[in-house]
Amino acid sequence: MKWKDGNGRQWDFVCDYFTLQRVKRETGVNLTESLTDIEVIKGVIDDPEKFFDVAISLIQDDLKSLDITAEDFGRSINDEGVVENMTEALVESILSFFPPARRDPLLKAFRK
Repeated sequence: MKWKDGNGRQWDFVCDYFTLQRVKRETGVNLTESLTDIEVIKGVIDDPEKFFDVAISLIQDDLKSLDITAEDFGRSINDEGVVENMTEALVESILSFFPPARRDPLLKAFRK
């Protein structure tokens, strides 16, 4: 799902098998477990350091192609609105990986 950072750059979190495996390998967070345990996602968004690490892992290829460092990216996450949009995009991207029959109840549970 797409969102903009504080510098107006548009980003897109894409969750596929490759990126989910990379997130697990680099951060220790198994996002596929969120299918059965919504606390996995909550654990990521409630921990700013973990949230940032997961985000970096998901957009790593884009950062490299644009020659943007993790530090530069981190400095562009600079206000509450950006964090809110980023969080919503991350959750929707993770849940969009799953089939609709399983995704929709999770989205409802998250939005409560």
